[in-house]
Amino acid sequence: MKGWMRNKNRMRTIIKIIAAIVFTLMVLEGISFLVLKKIYLNASATPVFNRELSGYTVFRNTPDFRYRTFKTDTGQADVRTDDYGFICNERPTIKKDTNTIRIFLMGGSAMMSAGQNDVGNCYSAIKNFPHDLYAWDISISGLLQTCLQQKFPRKKIQVINAASYSFQLHQSILLYLETVSRFKPDLVIDMDGFNDIESIYTGNTFQLTEMMLLNRYVQLATQKDNIIFKSKTAQLILYAIRRYSDNYSQSSCGFFVDTAIYNRAKYNSVKDYLQYSSTCFTEELRQYMNLLQGDGVKFIFVLQPMLVRGINKQLNTSESRMANEVDVINPRGAKKWKDNTNPKIDFSVLNGLGISMAGGQYLTQRYFFDDYLSDKLRQQVEAKGFIYTDINRDISRIDSSEQYYTDYCHLTQTGYKFVAKRMADLIIENKLLEN
Repeated sequence: MKGWMRNKNRMRTIIKIIAAIVFTLMVLEGISFLVLKKIYLNASATPVFNRELSGYTVFRNTPDFRYRTFKTDTGQADVRTDDYGFICNERPTIKKDTNTIRIFLMGGSAMMSAGQNDVGNCYSAIKNFPHDLYAWDISISGLLQTCLQQKFPRKKIQVINAASYSFQLHQSILLYLETVSRFKPDLVIDMDGFNDIESIYTGNTFQLTEMMLLNRYVQLATQKDNIIFKSKTAQLILYAIRRYSDNYSQSSCGFFVDTAIYNRAKYNSVKDYLQYSSTCFTEELRQYMNLLQGDGVKFIFVLQPMLVRGINKQLNTSESRMANEVDVINPRGAKKWKDNTNPKIDFSVLNGLGISMAGGQYLTQRYFFDDYLSDKLRQQVEAKGFIYTDINRDISRIDSSEQYYTDYCHLTQTGYKFVAKRMADLIIENKLLEN
């Protein structure tokens, strides 16, 4: 009898412990859900990640993802991708109505109208701007569509944004082949340049993207499907790790290159090499245009704005500080470059020229675009009968009274409005939407 009572008491103790553990886990889940709901919009829902593994482009926009959205009006909707990872104000069908003019926007985060990329709080410490995607009405996409719809009231103007954070030109080409071409666009506008800098000065594209990003997105895909990650507590822990571990400190916002060394003379000594290595990019653009030409699609290539370009708007005080005090190189990425021994990519030429990876990026954007590549791209695009514009040259007459940059390449509302108007003007001036 006593043994039975001892077993019964032991069982009750075990049940109480289990119940306490379950209760504690439920409380943690509830708290984690509320915290994630507050600080990270999609961590409290599915899908969790705004990008996912792709067999075509290494990564792509996650379908049906709701972004944190900067709004200037309460009536504006959250930015959300459709079933294909596109952003638009009306989800398109593959079949296009005869009266519809369909324009696809392609490129990286600037084409998405992304807010300030505040790595390490470096940029916001100088001047703070919204970090989220701009709402449709104040984005390049929405502003362009509104402008063109007013100009062509008898047509239905449909602007579809197929850009993605961190995308490079070769990824846009693959996305066009995979999906965009099925939608029979009348016009493609691609705005690229900044994300391609590493490809330009190393002479590598597909291999570089695979080397730097493939494992990351394989891990995310595995993590997304792991039952443990369905837990909001686990999501919160992983969010904290991603957000705060190995992060920048304010003291790490200085350049990784000595600009006294990486100057015009240094650039002149490696200019011939940069011209050679940049053919990887110009060849991609040639192949891209051949595809579009073969499909009868009109094309505008936009070289995106970059804060550290020599040709630029007159920078105001905060823009100048951002250009001179904040490093655009990710120090964790720079460390990976230094330690990498991937056999697909030969860094010996760069090393032989005495160019660090950070130095290569600085020389390319500070001098090479202005001195050679922009004109080369213009000649290449216009030779195909397409349209080219360099936003840095377009804004070179703008004084410092208005701020355009929020960081190294993302813009204020005023800046994105300028880009959208420039695109609309090019379309109208060149009669790209007229039969």
